[in-house]
Amino acid sequence: QDRILISPSFGGDADAWVLGCYDGNGAKGEMVAEMAAFEIVEALAAKKNPESMSRALIESFKIANENVNKKAFSATSGATATVVHVKGAKVHCANVGDSKACRIVDTGSEWASDAITKPHLPTTPDERTRIESMGGHVLDDAESLGAARVFDNPDPLSQIIQMQQLAGGMSGGGMGGMGGMGGMGGMG
Repeated sequence: QDRILISPSFGGDADAWVLGCYDGNGAKGEMVAEMAAFEIVEALAAKKNPESMSRALIESFKIANENVNKKAFSATSGATATVVHVKGAKVHCANVGDSKACRIVDTGSEWASDAITKPHLPTTPDERTRIESMGGHVLDDAESLGAARVFDNPDPLSQIIQMQQLAGGMSGGGMGGMGGMGGMGGMG
C-alpha cells in the first residue's frame, strides 16, 4: 500500500526536486496513497515560484485533502505523507501522520540520522488535546488494531480514523489525516 513519487526537474527547474513517501492503510489505502501523491505534487506545481515554499507545501496538503475527501474510498482508508522539496541546497519538508523524514549526517567518525519532521501521534499530549478539542476520542489500547486509534465518537464500533494515517472520511477535515488531514497542525 506504500507509494513513492519522485519529480525531478520540478516545475521545469533542473535544480529542483519533489520527493514524497506515502503509507496507505485500510482496504483502499493504496488508492488514497496514490491519489494523495499526485494531488500534492499537482497542487504544488500550480504554485509557480511561491514566496514561501513551506506555506506552499501546507496549502498543497490541504488541497489534496479536500480532493481525497470527495472520493468514496477515503471513508475507510488513508495514508501518511512525507514530502520534501529540494532546490539546490535548500530543503523544505512537510508531513502528516507517523511517517517522518530524516537527514543523514557525517559526524566525522560515523554516519548518523537526524529526524527533520515530527510524527503526529494521537498518544502525544498536544495531539491528543487537539483531537479531543475537535470532538474526537483516542483509544490508547488498540493492540488488536495495531496502534492507538482515533474515533469520531466514543463508540469503538464506529468508523476508525487513525490519526497517524491520512484517514479518509472527515469531510472538511479536522481531527487529522488525509481525509482527516484537514487538521494538519504540526506540519514538520
